Formats: sequence, C-alpha cells, structure tokens
Amino acid sequence: MCGSGEYYHDFQEYALTEVLDKEGNPVMEEGGIGEIVSTPFTNPVTPLIRYRTGDLAQVTFQPCPCGRAHRRIKKILGAIKIIWRLLMAVKFSSSAKYSSERV
Repeated sequence: MCGSGEYYHDFQEYALTEVLDKEGNPVMEEGGIGEIVSTPFTNPVTPLIRYRTGDLAQVTFQPCPCGRAHRRIKKILGAIKIIWRLLMAVKFSSSAKYSSERV
C-alpha cells in the first residue's frame, strides 16, 4: 500500500504485474476489474512466468497523491473462487427462497 494510503504501486523493476480481463487482455479502462497476473524478476531458481494469482483487482490511472508514476491497483477485491462462490450462494439462496417447488 502506498504511503498516501490510497493505491498499491507496481514496482516494475521487481516484477511485471498485469491485470487481465476474462479473455486475457490488459484492463485499460479506469476502474476496470481483472485477474492479477505476475512475473517476478527476483527468483532465478524457480521462475514464475505470468503466474495467475486467482485474485481480482481494480485498476486506476489517476495520479497518486504521493507523486510516484508507477502503474497502480486501486483495490484488491479477493480471490476469484471465493467471489464466485459468494455470487452463486446469493443466486441459489434467492432462487430457493422464492421457489414454489418443494425439495
């Protein structure tokens, strides 16, 4: 987290961090959401190339109050699997609640 407390900075000298949409394209719109994919440069023994973290993040292109010009992540939303399970649970519970059929 940045010293200003608003963003996560992408320090590109240590890793290439991408936020990709479902089709694998970089998220380019303000506030867009995608999966964090990372290629760290600091582990020569076991290199990870385009490691899919399974975490969703929201990107921002707004200037940071701290003055750094690095790419930024506005918010990390959590693991894709957990978010998917929560969405399915809400969908299932609301459909079961209003269903006229008995199980």
